[in-house]
Amino acid sequence: MLEIRKYECILLDSDDTLLNFYSAQVNAIRKTLEHLGIVPTTSLERLYDGINRAAWVEFENGLLSKEEVLTVRFDRLFDALGIKANSLQIESFYMRNLEEGHRLNSHSKEVCERLSKYFRLFIITNGVSRTQKIRLGSCGILKYIEKVFISEDCGISKPHKEYFDIVLNDIRCSRSNALVVGDSLTSDILGANNSDLDSVWYNPKKKTLTGAAMPTYTISDLRELYDIVGG
Repeated sequence: MLEIRKYECILLDSDDTLLNFYSAQVNAIRKTLEHLGIVPTTSLERLYDGINRAAWVEFENGLLSKEEVLTVRFDRLFDALGIKANSLQIESFYMRNLEEGHRLNSHSKEVCERLSKYFRLFIITNGVSRTQKIRLGSCGILKYIEKVFISEDCGISKPHKEYFDIVLNDIRCSRSNALVVGDSLTSDILGANNSDLDSVWYNPKKKTLTGAAMPTYTISDLRELYDIVGG
């Protein structure tokens, strides 16, 4: 039983923290490649993943708008493959398939259900509003979540301090009583650092800590949150 509550509000990232975004992405890019007449392979899936991640980091750093990310990633993929295609049309096809991906990571539902009995839970996520709402609405955990904050709706994204200001002001929670949980060092953890918030780096693959971001805690299993928030 959780007896000591150090925090009041837990701000949970969605993709690759609660939701298995990679599996959704693989399914969507496979169907997209097939739509283009290209046989999907693991190497092509990894190529797209690298391009996509790099584009979203540029978005987090203010170098690309969200709209630019959605087409630039396919412009770059097509350049790498040496093909010509309409990036805007392909993006639309890809996003329709991405919306189908709502598989949860291990123990996500269990952790949200248990923590919701003792804490106020919120989801903080970058990404496309429509896609995130459909995926989160289909995964079965929103009944444990008080509110979802999507960067597109907030007008600013993680890791910017202003994003977290919007969240904290809306939920009326002090910085000392809030905890950020996420898998991304450049988005979740750096954002928490920028906002003077404690953070938990969800690192199931046990990657090496790199860059400027510094988490307060590191876990490889979401159930490890119990010990952190429970004292």
